[in-house]
Amino acid sequence: MINRQEEEKGLLFITGASGFLGSHLAIELAKRGYSIVGLIRPLNGLSGEERLRRIGRLLEADFRILSRISVVEGDMTLPELGLGKDLYHELSRSVTEIINCAADTSFAKKKREVVERINVYGLENLLKMATKSKCSFFHQISTAYVSEKTSGICKEELTSPKKFTNAYEETKCRAEHLSTNVCHKAGIRLNIYRAGIVCGESRKGRTFRFNGFYYPLKSIHRLVESFRTNLLEKDGEKARKMGVRFVEENRLMLPLTIRVTENAGINVIPVDYFSRMLIKIMDVGNQGGIFHITQEKNCPLKDLIEYTRKYFHIEGLNITLDGSPEGPIERIFNLYNEPYLPYLQDSRVFSSENTMQLRDEKLDDRFTYERFKICMDYAIKADWGKTFKG
Repeated sequence: MINRQEEEKGLLFITGASGFLGSHLAIELAKRGYSIVGLIRPLNGLSGEERLRRIGRLLEADFRILSRISVVEGDMTLPELGLGKDLYHELSRSVTEIINCAADTSFAKKKREVVERINVYGLENLLKMATKSKCSFFHQISTAYVSEKTSGICKEELTSPKKFTNAYEETKCRAEHLSTNVCHKAGIRLNIYRAGIVCGESRKGRTFRFNGFYYPLKSIHRLVESFRTNLLEKDGEKARKMGVRFVEENRLMLPLTIRVTENAGINVIPVDYFSRMLIKIMDVGNQGGIFHITQEKNCPLKDLIEYTRKYFHIEGLNITLDGSPEGPIERIFNLYNEPYLPYLQDSRVFSSENTMQLRDEKLDDRFTYERFKICMDYAIKADWGKTFKG
């Protein structure tokens, strides 16, 4: 291994620098003195620079830190990344490392074409730049869920599944093989970082993405609020027809049974744990490899259900291992969460031998009730993302 402290820091090019993972990484790397160019698309009438400033305010990054991140506007799905010939060639002459954080994380079947265009074809364009530039190290952000397994141990190695849960998993697996093949032929070192399910920061819960882990919880929160309103401010007939009632002051009976499999669990990590662990791996200048940035142990779904009961003051929320008939509330929940239901039947465990040897003991990956509460407090305060437009 090469210690990065013994190498001169070059110019880092980060795609998806306005995304959830990309923005945290860019800001954390800027704090550590790296020179960074961030690729950001203009969106909703905002320039790339404006989008970064908005995210910086949310993450409480001061101007001095943000000034270390140079923003270029472009689009990975376009030739020359949409930068134009002059800027493209200028960056090709100066970039020494590339971190690809750009991704479409949608699970929806109708978005398959967009997911493929960004996660695979956009990556092809970026790799073309890498091979033409001074790039000596390529960093590909992936997901721990690229394996077709839904149980058992997933190792830190390339996989070639025949089927996937969704297009996101499939395209991320294809991206791993694509980056491996291109970087090997070009002699570029490659690290692949497979993230678990990433939630808000560990201390304050800050995030501006409320999909993934948050989505089923958002649906439960909406159901609880709707039934509370019906019981307290209306005649309560709708709630009572569905078996919803108050069982004691401020505690709601919500008859919702969620189907899971035995030993099912989710692997949730705070975004600051992800970014710091990734930078820790970068800093030793590893010669290339695959790294699971995940919890050492999954959070059992039975624990997550208990956290949810406690936080939302509800009873009647349970799990089942069989195919019990759906009640009216189950039908609503299952319809709303259809893309996420396979993960409730998931008992994969992610080995992390490559990562654990580098782990800083100060980085805590446990998903406790306290961490759950921090995430939910922030999500509700932010109205599940409606208060942030970036």
